[in-house]
Amino acid sequence: MLRCEYHPGLVEQTTFLAARRDPAAERALRAELEGAYGIGDPDLRDEQFARIHGRWFVDLQLERHLDVLIAEQPLIGRRVDRCHVREAAGRRRENVELFVRTQRTQRVPSQPADTDGDAGVERTLIIDVCPETLLDQGRMGRWLRRELLKVADMLDAAFGYSPSLPAVHHARQNLIRDRYRVLWDAYVEARLRRTHPDTASPSAGLRERFERAFAHGGSLSSAASLDLLLQLTATTHPRLLEWALQPETLPGWQATASDPAHPPGELCPLCSFPTYDWYDFGNDRDRCLQFAISQAQPAWHHDLGACRQCVETYAGMVERAPTA
Repeated sequence: MLRCEYHPGLVEQTTFLAARRDPAAERALRAELEGAYGIGDPDLRDEQFARIHGRWFVDLQLERHLDVLIAEQPLIGRRVDRCHVREAAGRRRENVELFVRTQRTQRVPSQPADTDGDAGVERTLIIDVCPETLLDQGRMGRWLRRELLKVADMLDAAFGYSPSLPAVHHARQNLIRDRYRVLWDAYVEARLRRTHPDTASPSAGLRERFERAFAHGGSLSSAASLDLLLQLTATTHPRLLEWALQPETLPGWQATASDPAHPPGELCPLCSFPTYDWYDFGNDRDRCLQFAISQAQPAWHHDLGACRQCVETYAGMVERAPTA
């Protein structure tokens, strides 16, 4: 079982808050601490304070709920080497991170191969949490189950997680990242609704984030897609990333009359810059423009679209071209 190491400051604050709930316990704790104040050496005094708070922390079983939540994800227990629990500077700063360090090691020939592919890999789980949250099992479960489920996904070879984004224009990276984040949150929510319906959150906030990330010209055609995502039983990182890059591949996605052929913010295939002003090819003059563009860019065809600035540049070239 993965053992968690708690920062002394978090242990002290959590123990103090827990003891305040029981007047008798609070008096007993204060009496022990008063005795430690008589120690002259400041380092020894601090060590004694830490021992007292640490013993009370264990006696009050203040680490038990976190251990239970981690145990719900067996992959974390098997593949994470250490866990550090630190005090967060406020609820907005509560966070869970998985750090991976690769070491160059040479396996002894007689030593069996690591079936999980973990040889030479050290993983450290960092949990930043407030003392108040550590004492509130309801809030702790609602928040940490989601975060630990994502950590388990990262450790699952079948999920195939990678922190790297595909090679896209930097202007699109935030959009792709936001889309991926809400897709992953939907996948987490889908599983929690089956395993822990009491900790599942209302879908209103998730739906609002989903529509904002996938809105196409104000269209709300992604609503059916979110409903289907919330029924997922299994998916992978590459599939989530594909949906983030190409929303039209989402299950249940249906284009509407208001959906533009090329969503705002996508890259123009001619200049490779994001554009919110796609040119609408639709008359006889445009056929000449299309021909001129395809002559200069053989891989281009009008279905790919183009930004207005590029089209107007080619239009100027056509007007200046000498006539026979």
